[in-house]
Amino acid sequence: MKNERKTTPYLFYMSTMSQFSLKAQEVCFYGEAAYNCLLVITKGRIKCSLLDDLLLLKGDSILLSCEHSFQMIGEDKESQGYIIQFQKVCSDQLPENISEWGGKSIRIKPFVSLVNDLDELYNSLTETDRLKRFKAQLLFQQMMLRMIEACQFNQELGDSVLDVKRTISYIHQHYMEKLTTIQLAQQANISIRQYTRVFKKLTGKTPINYINNYRINRSKELLLETDDTVHKISYKIGINDVHYFTRRFKQNVGCSPKEYVRLRHLNSKIVTMHYAGEMLALGVKPIGALQATLQQLQSPVSGIVSIGDVNCDVKILKELQPDIIIASDFMSKEELLKIEQFAPVIVIPWDIHPNERLLRIARVLGKAKEASAYLAQYEQNRQLVKKWCTTQFPFTQTATIIRLDEQKVWVHASRFFPIFYDVMPFSPSKLMLETTEIHTNLRRIDISFNRILEIDADRIYIVIGGEREFNRWLEELTSIKDWYKLKAVQHKQVFILRHQGISNSVYTLNWQLGEVPTLLAPSTTTASKEGLLVNILEK
Repeated sequence: MKNERKTTPYLFYMSTMSQFSLKAQEVCFYGEAAYNCLLVITKGRIKCSLLDDLLLLKGDSILLSCEHSFQMIGEDKESQGYIIQFQKVCSDQLPENISEWGGKSIRIKPFVSLVNDLDELYNSLTETDRLKRFKAQLLFQQMMLRMIEACQFNQELGDSVLDVKRTISYIHQHYMEKLTTIQLAQQANISIRQYTRVFKKLTGKTPINYINNYRINRSKELLLETDDTVHKISYKIGINDVHYFTRRFKQNVGCSPKEYVRLRHLNSKIVTMHYAGEMLALGVKPIGALQATLQQLQSPVSGIVSIGDVNCDVKILKELQPDIIIASDFMSKEELLKIEQFAPVIVIPWDIHPNERLLRIARVLGKAKEASAYLAQYEQNRQLVKKWCTTQFPFTQTATIIRLDEQKVWVHASRFFPIFYDVMPFSPSKLMLETTEIHTNLRRIDISFNRILEIDADRIYIVIGGEREFNRWLEELTSIKDWYKLKAVQHKQVFILRHQGISNSVYTLNWQLGEVPTLLAPSTTTASKEGLLVNILEK
């Protein structure tokens, strides 16, 4: 009887695990020469100094051999992550140096699942129960398997991944043209078989299925955004046979293009990034929105799920299963590409007149009549308040609305505060007239604290920021000697506004009209935590 000895090819033993947090420019040195290391970034970004500087972002992981020592330097306000030290056991089939598989950043998807495993692993360190500690080691083995598979995949494919990713970007820009797998493989300069394999690994679809799916998604957006005929939309997305387009649309969506529009207008689950106010004005409550958007509404609205602070959490978005996503041009192309796989994405420009923005969103939702009625009512209210302002305050003052940042003051263009500059008797400050009011591409300008005299105006309104450091920044600003030289400070015309209700959606502007008397003639008795005016700055 032949007895062959077999060894376990891959086995690792986790020695220690630590969690780190770095502020901007804060440095952490790692140099445990006896252990290999797994480094995972869970928040922010760091610069990892090995032989060369390597910038690691949230979601990046890296395997390093025991030969490496390195520095980590915080590149964000706050960066966090985990360092796991481990040893190889029974690893005769592993490379001598673990960095042959590592040394370069890798990404494990879904990243949320990896973070959950890391948290569970970290919490298990205090366990005294042997069985639970054994379970933690098994979890680490599974984690390392995912890491090694990702490293092997990167090694096997080499530059093919980048080449295929470039062709995917090409598809997004040229989907309306005739595209074939042969053409795309030639563009990537790899074989058709290799191209298809890498493409499917990256997208989960074959190139042709991906192209067809992408075209159908673009057609959904056009159906909701425009009044174009089905025939015209078919040509716009690169399908010249309208009957073929309709057939593919039914296969993909489950109904005809016209029926799709009708159903979406009747009852849709909608997620919006920045336009919760506009939707509420139309009588439609989104199922999800960014927290930063919800915080700008004049009062909390129940039943809207936060899908992230200022950036969309894809995991939450996926769980909501939206029918439509209404985004803005604030979002990067990379962010839009991530979310468009879940639903048609309608991008509405943010820096346009509030009325026009409402009408565009109403077009998508099939709420044109509701938008016209709301705007008519708003305009009537606006004219009444404007007339009252003219009667009560026949003079004009300069005013500037600012936000604070670290040693900086942000001065915003007047177009974002129409109630202040179109209804109330305020005109832009001298600084604004020389900058934001003549350069339409400027939304705001920053002025350092040592140039504070440049913001001089009859009135200064300071918007409370959501940052924890706001009170410190305000204290630093008001302690500057030049602060007391400002006209508004000398005349006690500096006012603090809350963040809630300061946005320029028609929904919040309509509410702001009711705040005008308090904003024009404020006093310590009229200031309110529920209103736009919080208090008068005495110093």
